[in-house]
Amino acid sequence: MRRAAALAALGAAAVALSLAVSLASIARHYEGAVTWEAAQYAEIGRNLLETGLWRTRAVTPWTLAALDARGEAFDTAHPAPVLDRFALQSLLCAAAERLAGADDAANAALSALLMAGAVAATYAVGVLFFSVEEAFAAALLLALDPSFQRGFVLWGYPDFGFLILVVLAGSALCAGRAGESSSARGARLALAGALAGGAWLARSNFELWLPLWAWALWRGARGTRARDAALFSAAFVAVCAPAAVYDLRHFGGLNPPTLAWDLADKVMTPSQPWLYYRVYSPWEVLVGHAPALARKFLALSALYLRGLPWLWQMTPAFGSALIGAWSLARGRQEPARRWSLLMAAMLAAQIAAFSFLRFETLGAHVGGRYLLWFAPAELLLAARGARALARRWGLERGGPVLLALLCAAWFSGFWRQPQGGSTYPGGIGAARWPQWDALAAVGDGLIVSNMPAQVAWYARRAAVALPAEPEDLARIAARHEVSAILIFRIGAGELAQTPKWIAAAADPSGAGRAQWSRLGYRSERDWGSAVLLTPASGAR
Repeated sequence: MRRAAALAALGAAAVALSLAVSLASIARHYEGAVTWEAAQYAEIGRNLLETGLWRTRAVTPWTLAALDARGEAFDTAHPAPVLDRFALQSLLCAAAERLAGADDAANAALSALLMAGAVAATYAVGVLFFSVEEAFAAALLLALDPSFQRGFVLWGYPDFGFLILVVLAGSALCAGRAGESSSARGARLALAGALAGGAWLARSNFELWLPLWAWALWRGARGTRARDAALFSAAFVAVCAPAAVYDLRHFGGLNPPTLAWDLADKVMTPSQPWLYYRVYSPWEVLVGHAPALARKFLALSALYLRGLPWLWQMTPAFGSALIGAWSLARGRQEPARRWSLLMAAMLAAQIAAFSFLRFETLGAHVGGRYLLWFAPAELLLAARGARALARRWGLERGGPVLLALLCAAWFSGFWRQPQGGSTYPGGIGAARWPQWDALAAVGDGLIVSNMPAQVAWYARRAAVALPAEPEDLARIAARHEVSAILIFRIGAGELAQTPKWIAAAADPSGAGRAQWSRLGYRSERDWGSAVLLTPASGAR
């Protein structure tokens, strides 16, 4: 009993530290929903609260083309079915907004809580499979990691929830021990299936690991393989079913369109594929562009492998993690070895698959978002490696402590660096940007913007992302009423992703006037940070 209380106290301390660091980071650096994901998930959560429907007022040109092809209405009064966001983060945002109000503060608090949940999951898995010292060191380092706390916590991504569920589901799958009863095994595997289903709701790319999980189940007791697989599968399907049925109804498939987008990225289109007013299929990319796809695979594989030692500013831990993996492979600690092997195999499978899809760079110190779920495994393996090294000098239990001190010193250098400039001139938070009030004076049609999710969240208007091609804007306007075009020149607007608009957006009343006039728009107002264009006289 005393040991359980001590273990709980250590875990609570790591969680409390994470929350304190997150809240300090938010208080100092949070500027509102400046990422597309943060704004759109917040907006979807609000729609769930207000209407009970999983809908959004922010779409990409690709999504709009898919809606048009299926005859789905889209405007401010008719939000679109959600085709390219994940269900779990939407539900979590709705819950946070119900408890704390539908505003940025609720969603910032949700990020802090999910970060703390990632720390708790890391600690729990460490206690289960490793040692208390290793678990506590890994949890502390995750809580102090500047890449997480100064980046991901501020940006509202769904990846913390995914991390928690992947880590816990893998633990439930691998936690079997000698002498486990049949009923306990069944309950454990059903829990693993339910948690895995939750992970699929958090990020649908979980499905690429299902063959690995089937292999892990098949390696179990021979007499119960079919029963084990049935229990796991039933729980997995039960959790996934509502979202899967939704996708089938509105999209005609079990997956959001991101697979086709990511295959086509840098293969069929120079700009991001979702910014084109057309629909792709994976088959179209695989059959028609196989050589380009193969070249992309080689290039992205190199980027992924080259980037592994530098992920999340954990560089001192990477070498130690390799030693920890080697130590586990040679040892006899079977549950820990099973879990670590599963995590490593999942990492290899994801890198192989994603090298055909997408490599995302968010900056020098906050990359690797798609691999975020692996951070607990890296830190726990690093703690094990430090312990194995320290054993040579009779300091076995001190190894994780020394690793924690080394990494904390390494982190401190990044914590001392400036955060960077404000997203908006004057440091004005996104909720108070003057552009939202200006949109109230334009018509009821669509707003085309390079920050459509923010338009939907803050101004409650139906918005479509600025298409990559000017011709696509004309095609959209021919089918939908476009009341205004709002282009932000700030970095968060990522105008560089649509290079054909840069010159026109820079000087819409001068050098870019001819292009806007040709499309039927004129400059209405220019704030410097953004420009608002409305249909010219006589244009719709």
